[in-house]
Amino acid sequence: THTTILEALTDAGADLMFDCRKGECGLCTVNVLQVDGVLDHRDVFLIDGQRAAGRKLCTCVSRAVSCAKAGRPEANPPATPPAPGNEQSARLPVLTIDVS
Repeated sequence: THTTILEALTDAGADLMFDCRKGECGLCTVNVLQVDGVLDHRDVFLIDGQRAAGRKLCTCVSRAVSCAKAGRPEANPPATPPAPGNEQSARLPVLTIDVS
């Protein structure tokens, strides 16, 4: 998807701190509590070790993607194949973050 986590949260009414929207300043960084999927870090703020640990995320540019999109086998694949045209909704990533 092309929607960032920041866009999804602000569209849902969340009031978050952010500034650059480029992944440079780190103001939008949140703690990742749990992720079922893969984090797609697109920032330049976090260092490689922080990205690899998967405990922080810059919401303005980063995304959570499904295991299948990242080229990994799914941990819990759907029991039945999705209906034609409905492939996108078959397996969505789940991300729990701390925005406080």
